[in-house]
Amino acid sequence: APALGVQPTGGGPNPRPGPPSPSGAKWETEFAAMGVPVAERVGRMVEGMAILRALWTGETVTHQGRFYRFEDVRIHVTPVQQPCPIAIASNPRPPHAEEAMIDRALHRVGEIGDGWQVEMSTPEEFGERWTRIRGYARAAGRSPIPDTSMIHFYVNIQDRSEAAFDEARRFYEAYHLGTFPEDYLRWRLVTGTPSEVTERLAGFLGAGCTLPILRFASWDPP
Repeated sequence: APALGVQPTGGGPNPRPGPPSPSGAKWETEFAAMGVPVAERVGRMVEGMAILRALWTGETVTHQGRFYRFEDVRIHVTPVQQPCPIAIASNPRPPHAEEAMIDRALHRVGEIGDGWQVEMSTPEEFGERWTRIRGYARAAGRSPIPDTSMIHFYVNIQDRSEAAFDEARRFYEAYHLGTFPEDYLRWRLVTGTPSEVTERLAGFLGAGCTLPILRFASWDPP
C-alpha cells in the first residue's frame, strides 16, 4: 500500500468552551507552547499542504502566504511517488463539534485530501462520512477522487475478552498519561478473542476502510 503523509485536523477538544475531550488531548496547551492560536490550525494545514506539494516536485519554490513566507527554496530529496499523496486525519465528533463543523471538515478532505484517516469511529459513522467525502470530491471535479481511508486501531487479542480489554486499558492509559471513562475505552479499543477482534475489524472493512492501521495495545504483542 502507498505511504501517505498525514496532516492532523479536527477531533480532539473543541477550541470553544465545552466538555473536555475524552482522548485527553490538550490542543490549547500545545498551541500556546508554540505561540500559535488554535483558530489558525486549519489555515496553517491547508497552506502547509500546498507548500509540501510544491516542494516535493523538486523545483525551486517561492511562497508568500498568510502563515509562511520564503524565497527560492528547493529540496533535493523528493518522494518516490509523484505526486506524493497527503491524507488528512479528521474526525470531529459531538459534543466537541456541531454538524456544520463536521461538514466543513469532510468537505476539506474531499476537496484537497488524497486520503482520510480517523482515530476511531463506528462502521456506520465511518461509512457515512467516507461516502460524503468522496461525494464532495466528485462535486469539486477531482479526478481521481480520494481512494484511501484509514482507521488507527488499538488492538489486544487474548483467549479471554476481559483480559484483553484490561491489558489494553492499562497500556492506553499509561501511554496517554491519564485515566479514561470505560465507555470511551470500549469504543476506542478493539479487544477480545481472535474471533471477536476479527468480527469488529471486518465491520470497518465492510464500511469502506481500505487501510487499517493496527497498533497492539500490549507490552508483549503476539
